[in-house]
Amino acid sequence: MQRAHPGDPGVTVGTMQDTPKRAAIYKRLSEDRDGVGDNVADQDRGGRKLAADLGAEVVRIYNDNDRSAKAPRSRPDFAQMLLNAEDGVFDLLIVRDLDRLYRHPTDLEDLSAIFTPKGITVHQERSTHPLDMSSAQGLLVAGLMAQVNVYELRQKSARQKDMNRARAHQGVMHRGPHPYGWQSDRLTLNRVEADRVREAFKRVLGGESLRAIVNDWNACDVPSPKGGSWTYATLKQMLLRPANAGLVSYQGTILRDVEAQWEAPVDPDSYYAAKALLTAPERRKSTDNRAKHLLAGIALCGGCQNPLKSAMTLGNVAGFDERQKVMLYRCTNPECGTKVSVRRDVLDREVTKRFLDERGHAYTARVKTTEHLGERLSEVETGIRSVTAQLAEDDADTVALVERLAELKRERAELNANPTRTVWSLLTVTQEWEKAGIERKRELLRSHLVGLTVARRGKGGKAFDPTRVQIVWTEDPYDATEDDMTKTDPFIA
Repeated sequence: MQRAHPGDPGVTVGTMQDTPKRAAIYKRLSEDRDGVGDNVADQDRGGRKLAADLGAEVVRIYNDNDRSAKAPRSRPDFAQMLLNAEDGVFDLLIVRDLDRLYRHPTDLEDLSAIFTPKGITVHQERSTHPLDMSSAQGLLVAGLMAQVNVYELRQKSARQKDMNRARAHQGVMHRGPHPYGWQSDRLTLNRVEADRVREAFKRVLGGESLRAIVNDWNACDVPSPKGGSWTYATLKQMLLRPANAGLVSYQGTILRDVEAQWEAPVDPDSYYAAKALLTAPERRKSTDNRAKHLLAGIALCGGCQNPLKSAMTLGNVAGFDERQKVMLYRCTNPECGTKVSVRRDVLDREVTKRFLDERGHAYTARVKTTEHLGERLSEVETGIRSVTAQLAEDDADTVALVERLAELKRERAELNANPTRTVWSLLTVTQEWEKAGIERKRELLRSHLVGLTVARRGKGGKAFDPTRVQIVWTEDPYDATEDDMTKTDPFIA
């Protein structure tokens, strides 16, 4: 019989087939700051009510709480739902709205490829008409909704960037969870935490290592910004925050003509001195610039914080009778008692997935140095001389040449004033990653990474446990607007 909806005229609830349809509920909330899932709980109640109205039995519930749908393929329960749909686990899917289910055309392609041959329909709490992607009309509606969602995401992103830029130029701290050292108003200092910040700066400037500070604070049960234990990466990220010195930054650039509205625990001189120590090239443990492996020298041992190095061992591999060579990342510090090691291919795959899920949608950027800009400056000077000579000709197009001359002089002034320049590409991180070599991949990863540590494998555990890998991302990812890109010289990687 034709599937009906309780909201359609003339439909009586409970008159469906004797064998109830199997329903799945998909719930999603982009940001759950308190971690309580109130909204997804409401989606659960509404979904169960709709299933009961449809005479369907709920057999699966998928929950991507605190997960954004703007980056395709970044939701674990969405991926599991697709696998179950392909296996015929359910007959219909219930969502609150279509934008809870998908916002990107790529996700719609995945849905339609599976739902269409299986005849799975999508029912919305706030619509009386189920979406059947096996029909031309249903597929058209789904496609139009995907385009609308992409438009809304871009509009929202542009508004958010405008607001962030405006807040920065007003000297107001960024939104979100308040940084370590401040009260929730992001203006006044938390005296206990601020004292810890000052202590850390003093000890670093006095020559102590971050590892020593981390060990002391953890031994004294000093809570980290998120309430857990301190790590090398967490402490480094905290110390490198310009706000500590009352410096306002936007997209990684300090706005020197803007006065911060918040109290600062340390002075700018202390901040810059500590930053110079923490970012000095000699602190890098890996000196071989001809990198062969993605995470060698980048991933750190969770015990001693030394960089993991590539190594080889003999081990049992499925499908082989004899022991095979197994490539690892391993801690080689003889004084470290944790003996951290992990298969190289497994760690590379796990970190790559998390990186692209976290930052894959951001645009990539590079910084041109004085040397590169000098080439452009020479070209501009040649252009100025050429235009000046053309102006002296009798048949010269004076208006156009004057405009061109003014444009070249503006560029010359900018090049002379700014020895470096951030140059945005037209590619997202994901797009560039797919075609980049190992050196560029490491460069991309480092630009978004504060710290990456790998803990020791648990006793008796053979399968890889992803929780062993702890990653701390930078606070300000490269994220250009279209306006940003038109103001620079975009490159294609």
